[in-house]
Amino acid sequence: MYVNRLALAACALLACSLAVCAHTAEPIEIEVVAVPGAPIQELQTWARVLGHMDLARVTLRGARGDEQPAVTSDEFGGVTRYKVLALLSTGDKLILPGGRFGLGDAKKLEAHLKGLPAALDEASIERGQFGLTKEDFATLVAAFSPPITESTIETPRNAWLEQMTRELPVPCEWSPAARRALASAEPLGIELQGLSRGAALTLALRQEGLALFPQQRRRDPLTVKIDKLANLQDAWPVGWKPTKSPRQTVPQAYKATTIEIANYSLAQALTALEGPLGARIVYDPYALAKNSIDPAKVMVKAPRKKLLIKSAVDTCLSQARLAGEWRVDEAGTVFYWVTRFGELSPRAP
Repeated sequence: MYVNRLALAACALLACSLAVCAHTAEPIEIEVVAVPGAPIQELQTWARVLGHMDLARVTLRGARGDEQPAVTSDEFGGVTRYKVLALLSTGDKLILPGGRFGLGDAKKLEAHLKGLPAALDEASIERGQFGLTKEDFATLVAAFSPPITESTIETPRNAWLEQMTRELPVPCEWSPAARRALASAEPLGIELQGLSRGAALTLALRQEGLALFPQQRRRDPLTVKIDKLANLQDAWPVGWKPTKSPRQTVPQAYKATTIEIANYSLAQALTALEGPLGARIVYDPYALAKNSIDPAKVMVKAPRKKLLIKSAVDTCLSQARLAGEWRVDEAGTVFYWVTRFGELSPRAP
């Protein structure tokens, strides 16, 4: 039976009796709306269940048109109050934004209600890449933009990484696995000079099977964490997808010339082609190590014919089962990223 006038009157009286003032940091009011066909006889039971929770006010009434579960907030006297509209369904379930609960789910319901203010607050924050605010994303880009000015081949890996992360404008946390991976003071063994700090740092971390993850929850300060490679859509990448087309980004790479490659290793061929390509070629150390590919040992060849410079590079890469894509670092420097694409070697964002 639909909520009739008698039931509405009873609900109104019950609403008055359940109006309480709780001294909570985030006062939450809940208004339970009984939809047509809802078990009216259970309203008092729901009133008792809700009355034992730390809520500022509990109200029960009949539905008014096509109402839907919602949570809103307003501020009065410097205090933010949250108002929850819940529906009592025909199946005696309390339906709230983000969940539905039966009479036996009191603890889950209370936890859900307490979490709604945080969820509403989070929803009001405009976020972009990696879940960061525009301002915090810009902070990291600015910190990662300066180029590495000195050679890094002989630099101790752990000391260099410690310095790079210590100079970030936000706190950096190292996971236990990351700390163990950096226990050695072996040299980096790769040349990062000329790359932006962001590309250099993330490249050096990939060499150890690690990645940098920006982290920010609600309105907490931005932090970064160094951890194992995983869920790389959340990790800072080694370079970004160029905003312009490839031919606009590196026009020199799309010039045709007669090329012949014979008795060259992949490393030798790419070194010879790097100048004509018009951009630096950067290997993905993680992909090469994982797939046991040594560019100095893989022999490549290309018959004499007219090719685009980029096509010649790609022909060589394919013989090592590798591929490449254009990327730009935080300073806007273009490079050709050489890897084997996969779950832990995603394309540039």
